Amino acid sequence: MEITSVHNPKVKEWCRLHQKKHRDREGLFLIEGMHLVEEAHRAGLIELLFALKDQPRPPFDLPLCTLSEPVMRKLTDSVSGSGIAALCRMPERTLSAPSRCILLDRIQDPGNLGTILRTADAFDLPVLLTNGCADPFSEKTVRASMGAVFRRPPQSAPM
Repeated sequence: MEITSVHNPKVKEWCRLHQKKHRDREGLFLIEGMHLVEEAHRAGLIELLFALKDQPRPPFDLPLCTLSEPVMRKLTDSVSGSGIAALCRMPERTLSAPSRCILLDRIQDPGNLGTILRTADAFDLPVLLTNGCADPFSEKTVRASMGAVFRRPPQSAPM
């Protein structure tokens, strides 16, 4: 599939995923950059891969949608533009009773949340989030987590 217009209905649908309510409702989120795509691929979460139109095919055996540069810019929030992005489904988040965990209450900055998720992953600790926390699947949180959100998805703490 190839999409060249920013007015394409699919592009509009995917752009809605920049908002938390749409990510939660659809169970999908967007990522960008080769590192995050590799991590999401390892976790088996990629539904659709996006690549710039005139670039070589990415080295993944996944459904591919080639995009024009304006469409890629509209889907991603990065200034640098890596030329690769993906539509991912949210990982299953099952709540268990861990003996040790990190409980985060009202962490509102997505970058800080991503950094904490990355640190918790390094120490193999589950993370529980209260309702006041930033969205763990926002673009900024996913980028700051450097893929930790795929390996150890945070759980919602029952309050």
